[in-house]
Amino acid sequence: MPFILIFILLPFAEIFVLIRAGGEFGFWPTFLTCVLTGIIGGFLVKKQGLETIFMGQKALSAGELPLEHLFNGLCIVISGALLVTPGFITDIIGFLFLFQPFRSLIRDKVTKNSSFSVFSMSQGQNTHSSRPDLSGDIIEGEYEEVDEPYEKEAQEKLDS
Repeated sequence: MPFILIFILLPFAEIFVLIRAGGEFGFWPTFLTCVLTGIIGGFLVKKQGLETIFMGQKALSAGELPLEHLFNGLCIVISGALLVTPGFITDIIGFLFLFQPFRSLIRDKVTKNSSFSVFSMSQGQNTHSSRPDLSGDIIEGEYEEVDEPYEKEAQEKLDS
């Protein structure tokens, strides 16, 4: 039910604020401010989105679950949607989602109010990794390419 209220009341609130800002500052400054926040927000969303993807891939290659990065990515997507929506209220909320302290606050509220607190797993070090420990000795070796006739002979020997 609260989401329905948000979708009904938010557009009216945005229109009210835009009309008030237009009356106070004029049409062009209000319009240009909306366009400028969209451009700046788009740039920041792209930059943070790429950084989050990179950090998530880094966590995956280290054998960790990238839950924190997935949550950050979701927040950045929400931010992008809010920043491209015309209006000052959605822009303010969209910019808030770009700040890590705000995302941490939201994450803490979500995990505190739900029984699904999988994000707590990504806060510490991952104790179980499916990747082998590659910190041991390195075994060097040589190889040579085998021509196709030898491969066929080897396969025939295996088949018989």
